[in-house]
Amino acid sequence: MKSTTTSFQLRLCLLFLLFLSGGTHCVLPAQELSNSVYATATEGDCCFQFDYTYNLPQGVTSIETKLIGTDITFSGIDYPLGSGWQQTVLQQQKRLRWTWQGGELPPGDQNLFQFCLAGWNTTDSISLAVVWRSGNNIVQRDTLQLACGTCWQAADYSFECLPDSSYRYLFTFVNNSPFTVDQIQVREPDGQDLVFEETLSLSGSLPPGHSQSGLALHFRADAASLEEICFSLSPKRYLETGIVVECCTATYCFPIPDCDHCCTAYEDFIIDTEQGFSLAIDCENTQIRLQANALNDCDQVVFTLTGLGAGTVDGNEAITFGGLAEDTEYEICMTATRRDRNGENCYETASLTTCETFYFDCDQCTNPDQINWEDSCPNFVNLVCGCDGMTYLNACAALSWSGIQEWTNGPCGDPPVDSIPLIAELNDDLQVQLSWTNPGMTDYRYFLVQRRVSNGPWLTLAEVSNATFAYLDTAPLLPNVVYRIVGVTWPGKVVISNLGVIGLVATQSPSDSNDGKVWPNPAGDYLNISLSLSQSIALQLWTSQGKLLLQFQTDHNGFFQLSTAHLPAGCYLLTSNIAGHSWRKRVVVIHS
Repeated sequence: MKSTTTSFQLRLCLLFLLFLSGGTHCVLPAQELSNSVYATATEGDCCFQFDYTYNLPQGVTSIETKLIGTDITFSGIDYPLGSGWQQTVLQQQKRLRWTWQGGELPPGDQNLFQFCLAGWNTTDSISLAVVWRSGNNIVQRDTLQLACGTCWQAADYSFECLPDSSYRYLFTFVNNSPFTVDQIQVREPDGQDLVFEETLSLSGSLPPGHSQSGLALHFRADAASLEEICFSLSPKRYLETGIVVECCTATYCFPIPDCDHCCTAYEDFIIDTEQGFSLAIDCENTQIRLQANALNDCDQVVFTLTGLGAGTVDGNEAITFGGLAEDTEYEICMTATRRDRNGENCYETASLTTCETFYFDCDQCTNPDQINWEDSCPNFVNLVCGCDGMTYLNACAALSWSGIQEWTNGPCGDPPVDSIPLIAELNDDLQVQLSWTNPGMTDYRYFLVQRRVSNGPWLTLAEVSNATFAYLDTAPLLPNVVYRIVGVTWPGKVVISNLGVIGLVATQSPSDSNDGKVWPNPAGDYLNISLSLSQSIALQLWTSQGKLLLQFQTDHNGFFQLSTAHLPAGCYLLTSNIAGHSWRKRVVVIHS
């Protein structure tokens, strides 16, 4: 039974869709809350008794039943209800209505009617819609699944929570049918895609009356959003003619267990950490209050302030540091570790760190009440020097994102350079490929890609997200074009890369010219590597900081396709030793 409204939260209990030849007693889902409907099959045929329970005042005055979308019809209908009820045929042998002439339905248990089903020639279940009405208004809809006979059941079952937040259903399959079962088909309700398995294989053919233990179904972590999870199993048998026959189908629904969902996907932990932290200034007590923006009590957080030590709290707690000196710059770092409820680290790379520079000034330089990181400021680069001695993107960024009350035009001395290493390369199509990295893990809002020719003004080509580390200039103004990347932090401060200078001729090491090629470059989810050799060659992939990531072998034709989908966007170096000399190729990874 399944409710389509929020007025009644009807829970679907164990439901058997049973083998056609059967004749055993069949009880379809009973409702555990106040209002419910039942259908019970009688012995030896496809006849049912329909009962309902009504206890909560909902203004219900009538009940309708309708067979949905089949050629099957009611037959042998018996109406045991007494005086006070009016029965109306809305569609002959398909749709019936019962109205209580005294107003709202009387509370308690009632046997509405008894019926059989004519025209049944399938093992599929039949849907019987039940509509509760108040006058002409629908209060609730329910659906009963009707079937006859039984051919299998699950025993010794359990529902487990797995460390990656997914679920596993373990059970023993009992073959109650008169047929041998060779395989089990797995199905889900329409619109649901939570089960990893499409079929379950048995250790061998399962004769009637036998069982197999240790079967398992895995459900995705998205099931956590549901109150209960449903799936259907259909045992199959293989005939000598090659035809596969499904004996029957059974649908089970279970409430989702309360699991320890601390250990999310590692990518989610990165995103949560990169949301950074917020700070509140207490000038009266020379204190600062810090709290993570997107972490929770699954996370252990260590805040460190330059010269003031460190403190540890849960990810949803705040921490206060005192003794701050006026007109002093501090570096604040937040190191997060995600753990399960037992205190064990969730990932091999246990901790992530993000840092921010903060200038403590209570001499009317900043007004925390004016800080609103959601304010929209233009992305034009018109550097200003704030009264805190920091350089900001423009006046709007200084005021809205850091609460700066006074500033002067121009930077505070030279803006910080080289914290965003930039590489500019000219490709064979005379396009300039820019690639950069964020080795300091600074929490940026976005990056601005800028270009100038000779000593002309800087022109902003694009604003790219803080997760993008590459840009292709398809129409560079050659020669003597110069590039830079302006990183804009959440408080509006800027970090500027080194200059990327491009001339008319692209520089390329001799070993790159004829020994091999890589494509596409930049790479997305994969990178093709083709070396001009008829033998297998060992290759290495390095980060831009010189850390060895991967070692692998090409095939005997010198070809290899490298998956880069799991690599962070950025610059990498591909190296090998070919015929006694070093071969290397710089590659860029981007993800759309």
